[in-house]
Amino acid sequence: MEGAVTEELDRVRQELGWPIVMTPFSQMLLTQAVMNVTGKERYGVIPDEVIRYALGRFGRPNVPIAPGVMDRIDALPRTRELRQESDMPPLTELRKRIGPELSDEEFLLRATMPAGQVDAMKSAGSAAQIYDPARTPVMNLIRQLIARRDIAHVCVEKSGFRLELSGPTAKAEA
Repeated sequence: MEGAVTEELDRVRQELGWPIVMTPFSQMLLTQAVMNVTGKERYGVIPDEVIRYALGRFGRPNVPIAPGVMDRIDALPRTRELRQESDMPPLTELRKRIGPELSDEEFLLRATMPAGQVDAMKSAGSAAQIYDPARTPVMNLIRQLIARRDIAHVCVEKSGFRLELSGPTAKAEA
C-alpha cells in the first residue's frame, strides 16, 4: 500500500494546485492521499483543512485546483458550512486582541492553538537542549547486551512493542 499512497500523493498534489510541501500542506496532502487509497472512491472523503485550502483560507494555490476535484469539493454540504466561517482578522487586530507585548513565537501559538495548551507548554518550561543517548537507560541496556559474548539472542516483548537482538551464537566457555 505504501507505493500506492506515494503515487497518489503526487497525483493529489498536482490536482490541488501544487501546494508547497511543508506544514500544514504536507499533512493535508498525505491525509488526502491515504483517504483516496483506502476509501471507496477518490475524494470520497475530504478533510475540512483540504476544503479550507481549496476555499483559499491559506492563500491562493500556485495553479488552479483541477476542475473535477474543485467541483467535488464545491458539491459537499461541509463546504457550504465552511464558506460561512469568518476570515481571520487582520494581523494588527489579532495583535491587539491576543497581546501586543507577546513575542512573535507566543503570539503565533496563541493565535493558532487553544490557550490552555499554550499555558501548559509555558508552565512545563523549556525542553532539554541537549540529548545524550548515553544517558538513556534503554540505550545503555542495548549497549551492554551487544557487548556480551555469552548471549546469542534476546527478545523483549510487550503489547505493541517488540525488541529483538540476535548475534553470533554464544561461545562455550572452556
